[in-house]
Amino acid sequence: MRLRCSRSREILLALTVLLSVLVIATASPLPNAPEFTEHDALGVLQHVGDALENGNERSLLSNFDADRMPDYPVFRDQVHAFFQKYESFRVSYQVQQVATEGTNGVLLSDFTLDARPTGGELPDVRKQVQLRLVLAWNGKAWKIADLSPRELFGS
Repeated sequence: MRLRCSRSREILLALTVLLSVLVIATASPLPNAPEFTEHDALGVLQHVGDALENGNERSLLSNFDADRMPDYPVFRDQVHAFFQKYESFRVSYQVQQVATEGTNGVLLSDFTLDARPTGGELPDVRKQVQLRLVLAWNGKAWKIADLSPRELFGS
């Protein structure tokens, strides 16, 4: 009987410690996001532009926060179709505004995307938009949590 009581106490103590650790871990806020700067904005745009110009769909998508971006699977599929339709890209941009809103960074940029259709039978396409990116800090880097217009990667 004494052995059972001792074993029960050990289990109860272990569960109490585990529960305490979980409570502390969930109550602790994530590290505060740093201020979103023009340097950060230029870095994000550079990564996006490089991925497009290198024809690297996976690298482009790595700039996005799949967990925070609304309808990410739809967006991912849209980007995939875009890369199938066009064989090469040229990008230029001009940052117009950078801000921090709460814990998010916000970037407005005049963005131009020139795309050459696969096969070369159709004329090149030029898309000029005012691109708005909402960025979230993941503890290591700024990731795009939303972008508009999403039609930038449409047909």
